[in-house]
Amino acid sequence: MLGRILKTVANEFLRNRAQRAGSGPRRLPPTSLREAQSRVVHHVVRTVLNRFMRR
Repeated sequence: MLGRILKTVANEFLRNRAQRAGSGPRRLPPTSLREAQSRVVHHVVRTVLNRFMRR
């Protein structure tokens, strides 16, 4: 459940960033796209944990 939410969040984030950069996700090979997704997921988890730890 949580993994699915994080995956969708990562997909949305990557889609928005690709649109802003002007290059679609099709130009990226699957491996680098997967690496970027995992990087985004780790970043999201870290930010959420930091917010909870501050409170």
